Amino acid sequence: MRIPPSTSQELQQAQQILKELQGEVAREEGTLAYGQKLGLGGEALAALRETNISFGNPYDNLVRLTPELFDAAGVSLNALQRRQMGESFDFYYMTLVASLLPRRGAQFQLVECQLDFGPDEIPIVQTIFPQARWRPVLQWGGGMALGLNGNLDWEAGLPEDAMRALSSIAGAPQANIKNQNELKAHIVVPDYSFRLGRPEITATGEGNAYAIWRFQNPELHETHSIRFIVVFKVPRGLEQIELAGRLVAEPRMSWLTAQLTDVFSELSDRFQAILRKRDGEREGAERLPIGAHEKWLLQLPAAASGDG
Repeated sequence: MRIPPSTSQELQQAQQILKELQGEVAREEGTLAYGQKLGLGGEALAALRETNISFGNPYDNLVRLTPELFDAAGVSLNALQRRQMGESFDFYYMTLVASLLPRRGAQFQLVECQLDFGPDEIPIVQTIFPQARWRPVLQWGGGMALGLNGNLDWEAGLPEDAMRALSSIAGAPQANIKNQNELKAHIVVPDYSFRLGRPEITATGEGNAYAIWRFQNPELHETHSIRFIVVFKVPRGLEQIELAGRLVAEPRMSWLTAQLTDVFSELSDRFQAILRKRDGEREGAERLPIGAHEKWLLQLPAAASGDG
């Protein structure tokens, strides 16, 4: 799966639609004069246009995983993973921060992040975080220590009160929840937190050259930073990879149309048609995505001195 080459164009087209719609709404609300207070519709459209979404630096936490790192942490690495690390693949983990800054009460129904690895889909995604099965833990809302165990699976270290609260929740990954003082794993993110409320989470990509996360009905009321984590492997000796990232938020259309009620009948047929469509009928720029599209050529770090 590859990010379509048209992604950047789609985001630009969505901004143009919002700009033109804001112009029509401003004329109807009588807010063209500089400095005049925006009406409800103009305020909502300004909020969407001013919302800022961006990626962080993929080098910020890009580290090669080696058997020596797990040995030093007292973790018994799975025999298969140890053999692959020693003979066939170089393993890495990477955290990529996504920053979302909604403006003036803008509401969104979807946040989606997609990462594609190259060249030629050579990197293989081993595991990702967050995952849908961690939803009960993420909804708890506190910080946790997040680490990899010897099977390259995630474990979370939580305070005692959180462990008690989660013990009775169906679906929580109990076997992977540890007391924060007893977590025995190579810790990759010591203070992971998730503050998007209680969204539906979909995550996929393991065994492929991509990773995708979708959050339905997130709560975006302030600046949010989401850390997406990927453990991936490449053939031994590969020194650089390609990475493309797509991060979008789609506005809640019911919220937007409610703000435009007073001027809706005066809008052009084009915009009335877009706004009347059901969510499943809108495609591409008509979904008014706001976001970022980035490409990087990453030089992979060597193992630390003394490691394999």
